[in-house]
Amino acid sequence: MISVELPLLALSEGALLIPAENVTALLRDIAGEYRSWGRADHSEAQAVADAAHVLDRLADQIDVECIAVTDDSA
Repeated sequence: MISVELPLLALSEGALLIPAENVTALLRDIAGEYRSWGRADHSEAQAVADAAHVLDRLADQIDVECIAVTDDSA
């Protein structure tokens, strides 16, 4: 089981934000954890690999979108 610490940024109106780099790192950590489950239990290995792949692609998509926003503001 993984344990993570996520920095929360509090906005004046009460909303909480998590930096995108921490979200993508969390998604990749969860994907890695899933992969270890697939190695331990081969009966569900493909389903676990598919779920891990979805999380990795989501993390990649967030990274790309953040890069686009950063490039647009430069």
